[in-house]
Amino acid sequence: MPCTPVNIRSLKGQLESKLSKVECLRDGICKTDVLPKCNSSAQYVSVVVSLKAPENYTNWGINVTKINGTTSPQSLVDFEQRAIEIETSANYVMNNSAHVFHVVIDGTNHSLSGGEQMLSHESTMQCVPGTAPIEMFCGMCTFYGIIENS
Repeated sequence: MPCTPVNIRSLKGQLESKLSKVECLRDGICKTDVLPKCNSSAQYVSVVVSLKAPENYTNWGINVTKINGTTSPQSLVDFEQRAIEIETSANYVMNNSAHVFHVVIDGTNHSLSGGEQMLSHESTMQCVPGTAPIEMFCGMCTFYGIIENS
């Protein structure tokens, strides 16, 4: 598919329409970014699709002072369910990539060049300064050091 502004808009619109049916988007648990990019010769388009927790995901906070060792607080259960739903949605996109990434532009069918082996995915987590990703949480950073006389 030639990389033209019209084709990019059509591609992005079709992908966003298909992705809108993904569980975490439908439930308002995540948002998506569809970022098409042209190669240098403008002969093909690569696409990055991101499923992200919304910016206000910090509202998903967990009050660890209420964990008593026998039951999980509802905030922890809710957080885990949201994280699992985003992961399940990402897996759906990967497992159904032939459908998700199939588009029709000017009456021509376009699909993944090179097939599904051309797909890759990664999970990332952005934490606020002073914290670091640990599994699906951001934990506080504590630094220890030894100061020696020199």
